[in-house]
Amino acid sequence: MSLTTSAHWMYNPATGFYGTEIDNSLRFDAASNHYLTKTLNGNRKTFTVSFWYKRSGTAEQQIFTSGSSSAGFVIASDQLEVFNYNGGYQIRVRSQRKLRDTSSWYHIVVRIDTTQATASDRVRIYINGELETSFTYNTYPSQN
Repeated sequence: MSLTTSAHWMYNPATGFYGTEIDNSLRFDAASNHYLTKTLNGNRKTFTVSFWYKRSGTAEQQIFTSGSSSAGFVIASDQLEVFNYNGGYQIRVRSQRKLRDTSSWYHIVVRIDTTQATASDRVRIYINGELETSFTYNTYPSQN
């Protein structure tokens, strides 16, 4: 993973966002261009992404996106959405759970397994250890 900026931009206790530095954590200023990049290789049919996330406000926030912003994870309308768009949605799964608390950390796990026979088993979202089962949007990827 490469970092496109120096680390001093990532954490600033003077902002009141979080008063204690957390090892191996990053904070990005929305007014800047700072971001991480990673070229992913390997199996694109089955994979899991796990991360901790703390909202810095209630505006829409991109968490991960592809270079073209046509795939990724976003907080929209206070809900976590996983999407892949290429002339239409191949994946668009948005949990109905509202993530409004800007003082708490959320542990998010997204499991993609397109080998599953049941469409709704191909994208699983866990928030704070709970499997999400109620969705605003539920377009699942085709098998394999």
